[in-house]
Amino acid sequence: MKQLDQFRALLADLRRHESALKTQALEYAALEREIDRLRERAAIDPDARKKLQRLDDVMKSGGAQLQERIAEKAAKLATVCDQLGEQLKGVSSGDERLGGNTRSQKPAAPKRVARTFV
Repeated sequence: MKQLDQFRALLADLRRHESALKTQALEYAALEREIDRLRERAAIDPDARKKLQRLDDVMKSGGAQLQERIAEKAAKLATVCDQLGEQLKGVSSGDERLGGNTRSQKPAAPKRVARTFV
């Protein structure tokens, strides 16, 4: 039974990867079409020329600057996730300084809005 469950988990994982790969392939095809459109317009459209030049610059640099920015954002996200995990642990253990024991706090009363009916 355990092997069957492992096999099912493996199949589910493969299906997720297949779905992600199909999505990426569709996105890549759309990107190629957009680049083709920009190339067609570049002769008459200065904005299209600028976009193609920026794309060329990124491709020549290997996307290093973009990768650095993504890595910075990922590090910030990891920090936030760690903090959130600690807060969730605090909530589950009842640690008040981490946001636990929220039941003792009185909920805020909703604001009353003056309404005029016509």
